[in-house]
Amino acid sequence: MPDPNEIIADISRRFAAEMPQRLAALRQAAASPAPEARAALRRIAHDIAGLAGSIGFPRTGAAASALESLVYPARSETTPDTQAAVEAIARAFEEEQRAQSAASTSAGHTAS
Repeated sequence: MPDPNEIIADISRRFAAEMPQRLAALRQAAASPAPEARAALRRIAHDIAGLAGSIGFPRTGAAASALESLVYPARSETTPDTQAAVEAIARAFEEEQRAQSAASTSAGHTAS
């Protein structure tokens, strides 16, 4: 039977590897006034929010939830708040990824 911790670690690694593309898509959508861009913002934010907190990125998930709430009402234009919310997701992810990397490095030194 697979180790649940290893499964979560694998999902977390894949999530982290995919985040640059997700962030790029969020930034592109936030810069566009098109209605389909608003739908993309909601969908991507929802996907991030639904997974991030469960796999060790709670602040990233909270920031994505905030963006999802911000764009949930049908708005016809991108606002500075939308772009700021996208950047908040990026900052939270980068900080949490650095913290996880540091913890992993420390654990590796401890285990040696």
